[in-house]
Amino acid sequence: RDQPIPTTPGLEQFVRNKPVAIALGKALFWDMKVGSDGQACASCHFAAGADNRMKNQISPGLRGGDTAFGTTPARDWGPNYTLQESDFPLHRLADPLDRDSDVLFTTNDVVSSAGTFEGDFIRVKRKAGEKCGQRDPDSFMVHGKFVRKVEPRNTPTTINAVFNFRNFWDGRASNVFNGVSPFGPRDPDARVLQANADGSLSWVKVALENASLASQAVGPPLSDFEMSCGNKTFRDLGRKLVSMRPLADQDVHAADSVLAAYRRPGGKGLKHTYGQLIRAAFDPRWWDSRQVVDGYSQIEHNFPLFWGLAIQLYACDPALRGHAGVGPGAHRPLLRRCRHPARRLRPLPGAATRTRHLPEQWEMHQLPPRAGAHRRRVHPARPEPGGRDRGAHGRGRCPRRPQRRRRSL
Repeated sequence: RDQPIPTTPGLEQFVRNKPVAIALGKALFWDMKVGSDGQACASCHFAAGADNRMKNQISPGLRGGDTAFGTTPARDWGPNYTLQESDFPLHRLADPLDRDSDVLFTTNDVVSSAGTFEGDFIRVKRKAGEKCGQRDPDSFMVHGKFVRKVEPRNTPTTINAVFNFRNFWDGRASNVFNGVSPFGPRDPDARVLQANADGSLSWVKVALENASLASQAVGPPLSDFEMSCGNKTFRDLGRKLVSMRPLADQDVHAADSVLAAYRRPGGKGLKHTYGQLIRAAFDPRWWDSRQVVDGYSQIEHNFPLFWGLAIQLYACDPALRGHAGVGPGAHRPLLRRCRHPARRLRPLPGAATRTRHLPEQWEMHQLPPRAGAHRRRVHPARPEPGGRDRGAHGRGRCPRRPQRRRRSL
């Protein structure tokens, strides 16, 4: 827990305002409009940094060319199946303590994470949406309706992922971030556009060490299993998002530890566009040119650079250090039981220590007030020395219960 978080040498050449970059990273991580059909990074990382969904989570073994679901002794698996406790373990021995004993049941099916509905990318719509073509007619269906694809591997946790030299199960997310792809120096064509003093643009290489989280972050947004329609590029994703307000259709909590200062009045999304956050967070030489190269602007070409570094900064933010580790979803606080006019907070099962962070899902989703509740303003928490937040209720004290007015006779 006390291990220092690795630093990335040379980061100051790209990031000029780290708090804004962290806010940008959190918005990108949680925004459902990032994906082609409602998928966000957090769709598979919202529970302790991983995925605890139970429905439509089985892949039939696609890496091995298998498209047929397995059968357990109790039931048949299939698309949109809801997992049961009795389905585990997936490899059963007559004597669990003897690896040479008879195999009672085994399968190459993988318990993984539901992803996209598939389809081929066509273009970015005028109002920051996407147009995708029809999906493969041989895709899995239930009662005549397509179901989401399921990834061939399950979702690794983001907690303490900053300490991994490489990321992803196969280690393909390099420790050296090249600004474009997960593969680091193994991608010889990776370049970003730099604006020069004379107004020209040049393609340059990026090699940032201790940045495997940034390398990992640029993988899922273009995966047609995880978040994207097929054949989309990061330039297309940049064109879609640059003019968009982050979290436009999602509620942001007034006491959010990162986004409260950027929240719109009323709580729907943020006040600034993604383009404005990028320009505030990153050095101008990576976005300031108005030249168009191959039909895309500089900020659109360099969108994977902004995406990777912003999400890495959010995921390794020391303020997110909880008793479980570092990363989105790492903190799970024990809150006092409070009678609040807008919501009731109860201790979370299994919470071992008291922290002053709100859980990730409470930070991102504004809970509506109860019908008829007295609307009392809850002031944002003041940060403690060292950057820690106290949460919505200061030092754990419950807000005073509003007094009812007595009706005169």
